[in-house]
Amino acid sequence: MKTYFLDLFRGAVSLLDGMLVTLLALFSPVVTEQYPRQSASLSPRFRGSLQLVQDDQGQLLCTACGACARTCPSKCLSVQGEKPADGGRKIPATFRYDISRCSFCGTCVMGCPFSALAFTPVRTRVATSREDFLLELCPAAEKPPAP
Repeated sequence: MKTYFLDLFRGAVSLLDGMLVTLLALFSPVVTEQYPRQSASLSPRFRGSLQLVQDDQGQLLCTACGACARTCPSKCLSVQGEKPADGGRKIPATFRYDISRCSFCGTCVMGCPFSALAFTPVRTRVATSREDFLLELCPAAEKPPAP
């Protein structure tokens, strides 16, 4: 009989403890983000989609060495380069990036010996077809719009 009332008392204390937690949560500040009307600030180290970095003169730092494509565990990068006729350094002819396969791990950015890749602060990318996630990062390789 003694254990019955002891268990009943412990249960009541546990119930009141749980109700106190709920009451405190009721009066705590709201932490819910009302997305898309409100947007939380991104961390400076946020990993969005990739972009090719340019120098001060607007030239791409990428030399189409393919180190980024070799280090990518998702195999979502494809780089093909060409040597210009004037004998300058190799430049990328195409730089394809399949964002649907990317795991945003950052090994391509860290593996680039020329620091030619960087993450963008783009948070969302919405599309209706998978082909919209196949990006061409090299501006010279982009095709003109069809008439």
